[in-house]
Amino acid sequence: MTKHLPYIFFLALVVSACSNTKYLAKGQKLYLGGKVNVLNKTTSKKEAKAIEAEMTGLLRPKPNASILGLRFKLYVHNISKGRKNIISRFINNFGEPPVLFSS
Repeated sequence: MTKHLPYIFFLALVVSACSNTKYLAKGQKLYLGGKVNVLNKTTSKKEAKAIEAEMTGLLRPKPNASILGLRFKLYVHNISKGRKNIISRFINNFGEPPVLFSS
């Protein structure tokens, strides 16, 4: 385990450096999703879980897709945004524009 510690530290450093929020303008926030809580104490736990699952599916807008907590498609969109060469336009097809939090 201790011989793998430097690799784990390096991987954690690389993952933390891939922040998508650095591409947002001042005052903008990335929408990360919503959470539904059933506060009615008279419903059973089974019913409450069913209600939460159904209501969570109805939340809009859908946040950017993530893989292991990283929003890879958003990162691809951000690095290819504003560039006019053929490779960037091709890569941008795999990207996903940011879903911003607003009132």
